[in-house]
Amino acid sequence: MSRIAMLTDYPLVDLELANGGVVNASFNLVRELAASDELELIVFVPRQDISRRSEVFLGRAKLVFFRYSKIWKYLDHFLEYRVLQNIVRRLVLEFKPDILHTVGNFEYILCGVRHGIKHVATVHGLFFNELKYEQGTFSLKHFIKLRSGVNAERTYLPLLENAIATTTETERAIRTNNRNAKIAMIDNALSQAYFDLNGSESVSNTILFVAAVRFRKGLHNLLAALRQLRSEGVSCKLHVVGRTDWDETYVDELKTQFSDLLAEESVVFRGTLSSEELLQEFKHARLLCLPSLADSQPMVILQAMAASLPVVASSIGGIPDMISQEETGILVEPDNIGLLTQALRHLLADNELCRRIGTMAGERVKERYSPQVIARKTIDFYESL
Repeated sequence: MSRIAMLTDYPLVDLELANGGVVNASFNLVRELAASDELELIVFVPRQDISRRSEVFLGRAKLVFFRYSKIWKYLDHFLEYRVLQNIVRRLVLEFKPDILHTVGNFEYILCGVRHGIKHVATVHGLFFNELKYEQGTFSLKHFIKLRSGVNAERTYLPLLENAIATTTETERAIRTNNRNAKIAMIDNALSQAYFDLNGSESVSNTILFVAAVRFRKGLHNLLAALRQLRSEGVSCKLHVVGRTDWDETYVDELKTQFSDLLAEESVVFRGTLSSEELLQEFKHARLLCLPSLADSQPMVILQAMAASLPVVASSIGGIPDMISQEETGILVEPDNIGLLTQALRHLLADNELCRRIGTMAGERVKERYSPQVIARKTIDFYESL
């Protein structure tokens, strides 16, 4: 039986699941692997908000939470991963895993490629695809993270020997930088709770947007489309779910530019929600719209599809791998407000089309993204090394 050490983020409280798709994917995968008798799993979880190391059991797995203190916030993504590297090195010596699996965070992947043991990296997205779509109004810390991510990718991509890619885009990037890398295409694992929704109960025309509110997620284009639909007399409203502190200047500009929509309550900013609250949003929405300018494999699209909601999303990054045009969703050209408006108008006017696309999406996602399927593929990849 192989001993696997996984270096990843893992939530201490439910609300942390709102921090992003990678956290959700790791959470779902760890919980499924923890139930397996085919491996011994130890999960290394760096935390800045704990005072000392703690260990808890989850099924057959052990979760090791350890303090990862950052000395100066503007250096954390340039130099301080070396602090993390030293801590992880000690944990590896202590637990002696056969494989170190690093997930998502580029700091974690850098630790893995420099440890000298068998290493698997899950690459979720590519910073060099995202940086050009950021507007530069966010904090210095976030800018440094993005720039550091690009530099880190230039370092670790040529060094990866074993990798899990969640999209064909990331698979191509790994292969371009290292032709000899062993790569498995494995999707993100999705929580069973979304499959259990069994379709929307909504009879209203509520459009749902779920993401951190930042320029590359394209909320400005969705609001422009909503304004056009409202001017045509289409009865619809928008719920915006997600953190608004990533780029507060951008958020303020949106609220000023679209003050008319806010005044008539056509747009509601719901903020960060718990898992249960988010499930309720999916339950009562008509459709999900994510008009991103750059993205990888957004977890929110999978959640909507599992809940049998039709999705309108941009044809960029890994999204075309997830959605079959007019079968499990509608893909539109990024940054094209006219096509976005047309797609929304089409779905809002056709209840049968929404039902058909939503049903097909739910069936497709269950076959491909359930935690059981993803855990099986992951274990098979471990065993192939």
